[in-house]
Amino acid sequence: MLIKNTLRAHLIAHSLNGEWTGAEQNGIAVVTTHNGVEPAEPYLNHLGIKLNKTNKYTGVKNEDMGKTFHYGDSTESRDGISQSAE
Repeated sequence: MLIKNTLRAHLIAHSLNGEWTGAEQNGIAVVTTHNGVEPAEPYLNHLGIKLNKTNKYTGVKNEDMGKTFHYGDSTESRDGISQSAE
């Protein structure tokens, strides 16, 4: 597989520490080549770059960790009756 130097630099720059920071479509890392938008994984594999397996919650920082939140029909969050017209 022949990879242009610009694409190689792009792939390396956007996959530091195994985390993809480039473009995504439907949660899949993609790059734009002369063939259009393609998955980046085959190119990354060819360069020996492995991405960490992540989900949409990875890296989310929650500053309220350890606090209790009340949802639903409880005394702390009202009676659960909608105030809007349906």
